[in-house]
Amino acid sequence: MRVMVDTCCWVDFFRSGKGRTSQSVNEFVRNDNACVSGIIISELVYGAISNKEADLIKNVLLGVHVMPIDNSILMKAGDMGFSLRRKGFTIPLTDLVIAVQCLENNLELMTSDKHFSIISEHTPLKTHGI
Repeated sequence: MRVMVDTCCWVDFFRSGKGRTSQSVNEFVRNDNACVSGIIISELVYGAISNKEADLIKNVLLGVHVMPIDNSILMKAGDMGFSLRRKGFTIPLTDLVIAVQCLENNLELMTSDKHFSIISEHTPLKTHGI
């Protein structure tokens, strides 16, 4: 099964390259099961500490499955955010888009971000814990 790898997991992979998270990400990449959102790529490049690191991030992530974002995904993310906000939860739009991409593409999400725990409690989103 393919897995969407969230920003926090990629940061661990690129910065430390060690530990359970990095090993899992490496295995998903090696087995062609890693997916990424364009939003995740943007977040990682934005946070790069050098041109060399930004280039490495782009080269690696453009070699994995990049999930598309279209108007349908964006509308569903808005609906999800509206629904969750009415229940008392304010979730960043970027996380909502990633969650909808996972749901629409039948992907688990590898993450340690607490926002996705909230989303998964109120939607069918499945997370792959780290």
